[in-house]
Amino acid sequence: MPNAALGKHPEEFARRQQKAARERWLNQEISARYDELMNTPGLGIPAETARARFETKRRKDAMKAR
Repeated sequence: MPNAALGKHPEEFARRQQKAARERWLNQEISARYDELMNTPGLGIPAETARARFETKRRKDAMKAR
């Protein structure tokens, strides 16, 4: 017996669930973190620092891959 919640296309149901979860994440979690950062500027790091960390990690990972 088919599941009424899934409808005829389970893949479409899964896509809708994923989209809804993404929207909840964006609207709740990300906005809360943004507000937290704006209220406590010391939590953030400059973009240059973040870029340097990513570049260091990328180089390290590239060396391991050799």
